[in-house]
Amino acid sequence: TSEKKKFIPCGSVIMEGKKCGIVTTDTYNDWLVIGYTPVQLFFPEQQNFTLLKLGDNVTFESKDINEIELGDYKTCQS
Repeated sequence: TSEKKKFIPCGSVIMEGKKCGIVTTDTYNDWLVIGYTPVQLFFPEQQNFTLLKLGDNVTFESKDINEIELGDYKTCQS
């Protein structure tokens, strides 16, 4: 990996090795950013502070910027 860390905004979908993650706060790192989600996942002021739990399966769908700006997306919980 690179020594130079870059700004990675909250909501970035990242790859690190064989792992995929979603950044819940703005940070700096050398992760490979492969996408973005407008869905807020982290609520530090609430008792149940995360939208996802360990072991949840996540499916990513491609959306264009117009769909995101219009809020034309939904979150799913099973």
